[in-house]
Amino acid sequence: MTPFRNTIIQGACTKAMPLLHNQTVDFVLTDPPYVNRYRDRTGRAVRNDNRFAWLKPAFVEMHRVLKRDAFCVCFYGWVHAEKFTSAFRACRGRREMAPVSAAWAAPAAPG
Repeated sequence: MTPFRNTIIQGACTKAMPLLHNQTVDFVLTDPPYVNRYRDRTGRAVRNDNRFAWLKPAFVEMHRVLKRDAFCVCFYGWVHAEKFTSAFRACRGRREMAPVSAAWAAPAAPG
């Protein structure tokens, strides 16, 4: 395992978090694929936006690396909110954790 100190790690969580020791992270911010098979007007898609297999293992890893009084922010699509919150709740037996959800309407893209 690599020791990280005062470091921002950018990468796939399922590849980056196994490099970290238990309970060494103060804050996790993640904006994973929303798993809603998003396509823009030109047909471009978001990679890995069509499967949930990574979700529970990623949350287990987040729980493992976060310190006891740490904080995690995870953005997710409202359509599948229950899948994200259930993955989060699956970790609760290991430590006191409370999911909080917020929703807002984004303005339509111009054009």
